[in-house]
Formats: sequence, C-alpha cells, structure tokens
Amino acid sequence: MLLEVVNIAVSVGSFVGMVCIANKIKSGFIVFFFVDLGLSYIGYISGQYGVIAMAVLYFLANCYAYYKWSTVKSL
Repeated sequence: MLLEVVNIAVSVGSFVGMVCIANKIKSGFIVFFFVDLGLSYIGYISGQYGVIAMAVLYFLANCYAYYKWSTVKSL
C-alpha cells in the first residue's frame, strides 16, 4: 500500500517539478529533491539498487542545477 502511494507521489511530483522548472520557478528543484528521495525508497523496498543509484545521480544533478540557477544574475 505505501509503495503504491510513493509511486503516485513520485509521478505527480515529477510532473509538478517539471512544470515549475519550465515556468522558471526555482522551487521545482526542491520538488525534485523529494522525488529523488521517493525513488530511493522505491528502489530500496523493491530491491532495485540501480534505481537507488539513478536517484542519487539525479539528486546530485539537481543540486548542481539548483546551484547554477541560484548564481545566475538574470534569466
């Protein structure tokens, strides 16, 4: 039951995060931080360690993108 809820939350969160970033709203990266946590949970519970590795790489990419976007003077 919890796994299904997390799957739905990850799917909805991915969509919301992408819409935020497409509209130049920096908080979309924060949404993706939580999506990455959800992906890590899904990978751990289901024993899919490749999903965990992917979530870690996405998390690092999001941190880098958030940092780069925070240092931009104007868009």
